[in-house]
Amino acid sequence: MLHCFIESGENSRTAARLYQQCYPDSQCPGHTMFYRINKQLSTNEDLNLSYYFIQKTAKKYKYHAYLSTRVQQLLPTDYERRITFVAHMMVRLEDQPNFLEKIMWTDEARFHNNGTVNHHNNHYWSDKNPHLLNKSNRQVRWGLNVWCGIMNDSLVGPYFFENNLNGTAYLIFLKNELPLLIEDISLDQRLNMIWQHDGAPAHNTLAVRTFLNDIFGDKWIGTQGSTILWPPRSPDMTVLDFYFWGYLKNEVYKEESNNLNDLKTRITEICNKIPASI
Repeated sequence: MLHCFIESGENSRTAARLYQQCYPDSQCPGHTMFYRINKQLSTNEDLNLSYYFIQKTAKKYKYHAYLSTRVQQLLPTDYERRITFVAHMMVRLEDQPNFLEKIMWTDEARFHNNGTVNHHNNHYWSDKNPHLLNKSNRQVRWGLNVWCGIMNDSLVGPYFFENNLNGTAYLIFLKNELPLLIEDISLDQRLNMIWQHDGAPAHNTLAVRTFLNDIFGDKWIGTQGSTILWPPRSPDMTVLDFYFWGYLKNEVYKEESNNLNDLKTRITEICNKIPASI
């Protein structure tokens, strides 16, 4: 009805005639109904329609409820960057079939104390109701940034940034902490490793880009200053954003963490148990 009203230039009588043409097997409402529905929707008023009526109408016209999927918004200029990146990868793979195995995919994610906790996993069995209360201070919000890397079938990390992630902290991490985290990776893999990170502000400081050029030369991927340009706003192109963080948070938030050390412990323990085949 609303579609007919708009198509008819918001003329209620014309809308009624158009409705009869489009739905000849349905009883056409009075022409004033088209105007009233448009006015009520425009002013956010209640239509006074019962749940039964809505369900009956939806069933009659075979409407079904669908959930929307949230995806990253892309800007017009992003598409060309994506195509260029994919084309570059395809050329590299033709020359080196194991090229993707050399890439260290990296990312950071924020974990908070008030993440979604599945309380249905916690039960207290008793022959009488103990009326347990689980105190939670949800007004106090704290958290930390977690870095992880994935290279071939190996998970590297986690590493924790307790303060805000900035260029200085990230540079210190690259110089002092990263060499310790990749000690278990073979020397051959380390010598041929290609570093990848996204366009976070901390990643794009001049000091960080200079360091990466000195250490990796042309073997690093980023949104600025690298030979291989990472397309911005592309969380579906790295396994960390596409799958890993969601899996890790689902596991971590099954139980509440009381403090930062507790949260770190849970994240570390779960990371150590993640199989390479998931």
